[in-house]
Parts: sequence; structure tokens; C-alpha cells
Amino acid sequence: MIDRISRINLNLIVSLHLLLQELSVTKAAQRQYISQSAMSKNLAKLRELFHDPLLMKAGNELIPTNKALQLAPEVAKLVQTMEGLFSPQDFDPSECRKEFTIAATDYVSEYMLPKALAELYLMAPHICINVQNWDKQTYQLLKEGKVDLGTTIQDPNAKDIHASLINRDHFVCIMRHDHPLSGQAKLSLPDFAQYHHAVITVGTDKTTAIDRALAEHGVTRKVRLRVSSYPSAVNMVAQSDLLLTLPSHIAKRLSQDHPVTIKPLPVHIDEFDCTLQWHHRNHQDPAHRWFRTHLTQLIQQQELGPISRGS
Repeated sequence: MIDRISRINLNLIVSLHLLLQELSVTKAAQRQYISQSAMSKNLAKLRELFHDPLLMKAGNELIPTNKALQLAPEVAKLVQTMEGLFSPQDFDPSECRKEFTIAATDYVSEYMLPKALAELYLMAPHICINVQNWDKQTYQLLKEGKVDLGTTIQDPNAKDIHASLINRDHFVCIMRHDHPLSGQAKLSLPDFAQYHHAVITVGTDKTTAIDRALAEHGVTRKVRLRVSSYPSAVNMVAQSDLLLTLPSHIAKRLSQDHPVTIKPLPVHIDEFDCTLQWHHRNHQDPAHRWFRTHLTQLIQQQELGPISRGS
């Protein structure tokens, strides 16, 4: 077995990992800093090594074979282990001069990051931090290394993304204090469907779970307002008859600044994880590990507990 392994070029394992991530010879070559022709030769060697095509053309795209899909998680673990072997173990935050980019919603930027970042600057005074909006391109930016961390609801379908749990939460409905439905102890499904709704368009796709649950009861929301800002959406709802569904810890915090009432939803929707997320490419980096670990802890220390479902 050792003799066989000794004849394998470990760079081929790295090439296989990148090819399975990118499903593109060109992009994989760029990430490994080799030419496209060199990556094509590596793919040919890998096909011979595993006795399988691994990636097959389908129009202008490459699709993985069943063998490749089986190999992908094991290859990712192997590359992670190799990265750990050659990564420096000592890290001094007081000497770190790295720049970190965080993608977050405006709610996170305004209410959760300021206190956490102030503490991080005390421990690592030379770091630079960029905060930008989370949008539908963020997962691609994480993959490309242009964003280091993102705070959002966990997407189980996101590939090569790691996550640390900030808190678990559930959805609630808010409305203005004197809304026609505000006097009801519980919202009925017909009433919920009767009124117009606002939706938040930033972060990962929150509307799918909500609308899927409603569809099971034959109900479709009448969306009349789409807003990319949490505080703006709540402010608009506080001055109209619109209903807004959002995570309970956000509703709890923003209700302190706006005249709104919080109600449980008339349908059950599973709890979800609010997380800090990063791409596998940064998983073993000592500076990144230090930054994300402390950022997670500092956010967790804040009051993020969800309100009771029965409130």
C-alpha cells in the first residue's frame, strides 16, 4: 500500500479537489495557479488513477460521475488534513495585520457587530475589517475568497461552506400596534392570508420555508412590499396595515424602537440556525480561525435569545 501511495503525486489530489469544487478545468487551474493544459493533463491522470471519467461534458458544462460524487467528501477531508499539517500552529493576534471582509444584513451590522468588533480591535489592533451587505452573490464571493465570513440563516445546500452556530430561532409576525389584528390573541390563517405582506430580501432565502408552509394549507401571501433593510421594513410596517414575518430575535430587538406588536404565526415552521459561515478554503487558516472563533463568541454573548413561540 505504501509503495502505491508513494507513486501518487499529491498535487493530483489538490487538482481533484478543485475540479470537484469548480466543475471547470479553467477555474480549477486558476485556483491551483497552473495552466489550463496542465490541469487537463492532471484530469487525464486522475481518470487513469481512479479508472473513471470523473467529470463528463454535458453541453458547455462538466458534471461529476457517481464515482466523483463519492470521492468528493473524502478528498475534501484529505486536503483539509494536508492543509493542517503545513499550517503554522502559532498565531499572535496582536501582530496580525490581515484584512477581513464580513457580509451581513443591515440588522447584524447595526445591532450585533459594533460591540463585537470593538472587542476584536482590542485584541488585534492592526487588523482591518470591511463590512458589506449580504446578497445573492455572497456565497460565490465566499468561494472566490473575496468575502471571509457571512452571517445568515444556514443554507444546507451550500457547498464547501462551514458554519458556527450563533443561535436557533423561529419566525414570528409583526404588525403595527393598532392594526385591526393586534387585539387577537392568536392569528387565524384566513386573517393572515387576507392582509398584504412585506418581505425582507437580504440574507439567504427566508421566504421559501414560509411560503411552503402556507402552500400546504392552500394559502398564498399577497406580497405588496419588498425591502432590503430590516429596520426600514419594520418602520414601514409600523405605519401601515402590512404584515411582516421575520426571525423572532430581530422582531424582539426592533420592537423596542418601533410601535409594533409581535404575534405567533398561524402555521408551524421549523426552527432554523442563525450562523457565521465561511468557505472551506479558509477553514485551516490560523488568522481566520482566530477571527471567526472570537467573533462567534462575542456575538453569542449578546442577548440573542428568541421569544417564546406562544408569545
